[in-house]
Amino acid sequence: WAMESARGPVKIERSDKNATEGKTSLKLSYEPANRPDFEVRRECRLDLSKMNRVMVDVTVDQFDVQVALAFRATPGGLYFETPPVRLVYGPNRNVMFRLDTYDFNRFENPIGKPFQGRDDVRRVSLVFWRGKEKKGEIYVDNLRIGGSPEAAWETFAPRVVAVHQPEVI
Repeated sequence: WAMESARGPVKIERSDKNATEGKTSLKLSYEPANRPDFEVRRECRLDLSKMNRVMVDVTVDQFDVQVALAFRATPGGLYFETPPVRLVYGPNRNVMFRLDTYDFNRFENPIGKPFQGRDDVRRVSLVFWRGKEKKGEIYVDNLRIGGSPEAAWETFAPRVVAVHQPEVI
């Protein structure tokens, strides 16, 4: 995972705290900043055409934190972002983002639009909003992708074409 520096300073590291699956989680430590949002991203190449949801476990130490899931897809590096989900203080298990709805990119159009280019996703991002005058920590763990019943999701796994990770965390 890498941090999108244009969206605010965040320190990313592995932690043994708040792990919900396995022994470590991804710890995001943030300081007060001019912008209330920041993004952590993972460069990849995924085929999500038969998938219908992404779930993640997030633990926060503030009351005013929201998270959205974003994708860069081909052709042309199209950007798609889900509506934000408001998180409660403490652990938030199974925070779900639907991939088969028409409510992506509501910041461009209040009605939203569908997620296009799902068969060739090049970047997965988690976008967080918090009080810009505050500092805190967010723990992310157990990101998982689920398929649609029509695709027999019990036996179908998303196809990972390639993963590019310039910085190892």
